[in-house]
Amino acid sequence: MAENYREYILNEVNEPANWSAREYDLFKTIIDKLCDEDETLVTTEHTHNKLVARDGAPDPAAQCDDDGNLIVGNGLAAADSLAHIHKASAGAAAARAGSLLTLESNASAYLQFLAPTASTTGITFGSPAGAIDGYVTYQPTTHRMDFGCDGLYLMRLRKDDGYIQISNGYPIQAGGASGLGLHNDSGDGCTVNDDGDLQMDTGEYFRLGHDAVSETDVTPVSVYGPTSLSMYVPVKQDDGSLFWCLGTTSEPA
Repeated sequence: MAENYREYILNEVNEPANWSAREYDLFKTIIDKLCDEDETLVTTEHTHNKLVARDGAPDPAAQCDDDGNLIVGNGLAAADSLAHIHKASAGAAAARAGSLLTLESNASAYLQFLAPTASTTGITFGSPAGAIDGYVTYQPTTHRMDFGCDGLYLMRLRKDDGYIQISNGYPIQAGGASGLGLHNDSGDGCTVNDDGDLQMDTGEYFRLGHDAVSETDVTPVSVYGPTSLSMYVPVKQDDGSLFWCLGTTSEPA
């Protein structure tokens, strides 16, 4: 008898004439264990250490190094972490000790999240106290990016409203003697020092208002305290009328 099973031909010429139906079933079971061109042989154990792309390049496309770390990409003999996605060498520096995942390229490298517009994507950080102890998230509908610690969002960047919001009672705080600097690309600006004083950079001016004014037409402002001030700084409206005075409780003459 001849029988076709999964493209294997069971030809009675090459088979014992006394095979029983049970033996044919056993032979079919063995065939089921074989891997076809587009299938993977599933067993309880295998010793292959690499996978090659279907067309033969790259070779390997994925592999395990001698320590059991997974490498995705070609040209790397040993991984820097438990999983290492390697496009090309970024240089001599290795991944930080304790890293579980390394993304390496000889050009720009990104970790990409794709989700519907109404969905939030992000990275969360857990601890024994909770699965979401810290996080960085992005919400496309409002173009909002949140930074949080201890389950609370502390800073929010929101493109639609054009603001940076600090929340939950945490101010922007200088971390050293140099204070908090506000500068443009040329380095011009001001500094809030560690005493809370606002200091203008050399050659810069302190101005209040929204109209463009030439710096040569503005007098630098210095207000000192806490002793009684013997000077005033008038702040005027566009029409020239006095609006407020700094440094004295009475209007100047």
